[in-house]
Amino acid sequence: MDPHPRRRASGLPPGRRSLRARHCPPRGALPRASGRCADPPHRGGAHEHPRASSARGDGDRDRPAHVRPLAAAVSRALRTLRLDSDVAKADAMRAWTSVACAVIGPDATRTTALRMDEGTLVVAVPTAQWAAEIRLREEQLVAEIASRAPRSGIAKIRSVPASRP
Repeated sequence: MDPHPRRRASGLPPGRRSLRARHCPPRGALPRASGRCADPPHRGGAHEHPRASSARGDGDRDRPAHVRPLAAAVSRALRTLRLDSDVAKADAMRAWTSVACAVIGPDATRTTALRMDEGTLVVAVPTAQWAAEIRLREEQLVAEIASRAPRSGIAKIRSVPASRP
């Protein structure tokens, strides 16, 4: 035990402390008066956590009365920017693989939705037989895609040959 607890570590300038030394209050420090108000952002007692005031019910003054879902705000922003139809078309393109697999079969993963052109979904197919199969089941495919992406405006499907790798 150190007989002189207030003594500086050797080699340190005045006002510095050794690496793991504790902070001590200055010799003339007085305890905080309990009647003083805390700073406005802290709003609590001297030994109370700043956010503890919300548990009492008076800390929610800065918050709105209710929180609205973000999806409605995103939807309004897309409509304002006139991007909602583009997002709906992208939804139809994303739904293509799962719809084609459900209607035609698991081999439909060989087809790829490329783009939407004015209500027509353009699909790349590897062979002419795939194009014929899509033409044969076009009505079912369009109905299923329209149910999954109702705002896409899909009316028909056009097959184009896939580029060879």
